Amino acid sequence: MRIQPGRTLGFLIVVAMVLQWTLPAVAAPPAARPVPSTDLLPSWYTGVGQRMAQSTTLSLTKSATPDPVDQGDLLTYVITLTNQTAEEAQQTVVTDTTPAGTVFESASVLNGGGATWFWGGLSAGESGEFVWFTSDRIFPGDSGLPGNSTAVLQFVVRVVGPFPDQGLIHNDAYYADAANADRVQGADVTTAVNAPAFTLGKIASDDPITAGQRLTYTIHLTNTGHLTTSLPYTIVETLPGHTAYAGSSPSAQVAGDTLTWTLSAPLGIGQAALVTFAVTVTAPLTDGLPLVNDDYL
Repeated sequence: MRIQPGRTLGFLIVVAMVLQWTLPAVAAPPAARPVPSTDLLPSWYTGVGQRMAQSTTLSLTKSATPDPVDQGDLLTYVITLTNQTAEEAQQTVVTDTTPAGTVFESASVLNGGGATWFWGGLSAGESGEFVWFTSDRIFPGDSGLPGNSTAVLQFVVRVVGPFPDQGLIHNDAYYADAANADRVQGADVTTAVNAPAFTLGKIASDDPITAGQRLTYTIHLTNTGHLTTSLPYTIVETLPGHTAYAGSSPSAQVAGDTLTWTLSAPLGIGQAALVTFAVTVTAPLTDGLPLVNDDYL
């Protein structure tokens, strides 16, 4: 391009700049994944925890409601963790384990005590260890559990059993730890379980009897436990010697000399279910021979 003398030209200069930066790494969220019992850190955290001088003291208590609990219902544990010193408890971890006969339902933090918490380890219906921990375990520079503060955690399980009526659930596999505090082990928390319990009784219609006579037995199944039945229950009877089956009410399943009733109607506390069966006494019989009928459950 030719420029005439004395002319003024303007130029627009465009400079392209490319800015590049790297986002800080963010730890994975507390997903429901197994947690090794020998590791103070969740299995999905790859950092390395270091012990420090033990300068703080933790205390740990737990309560359970309801007590007693019905088999099949939810049992809620409330864990109270207190930092008893003025210094912050760094990288604090609380671990709990589902007691025998229970499965995990849910967990939460009711009161963080001034700390930010993460938690995970189990999905609903699973059994095993569950963990809560303060954010400074995965985010250096965050705070742990402040001095003279208390955190309140909740751990909910479902009682699946089976448990005998008034059997006990034991929850003693829980503890708290921090990088600058000694581990504190929780005391055993016991909870009674309401469950059905059964007693059996039997009566015969006639005594004495003669050969060829029809004999009717009545079996009483009584729920002596502290919970109405919610699942089918079974009565099994073996016919006594010197007899032949002649019918039952309600109808039983017959296999040789064995009668089986499967009952599904709820049986309330203190209530009884009745089944009857009839036999014909076969000949020959010795005078005074007892017919023993004690094989039923």
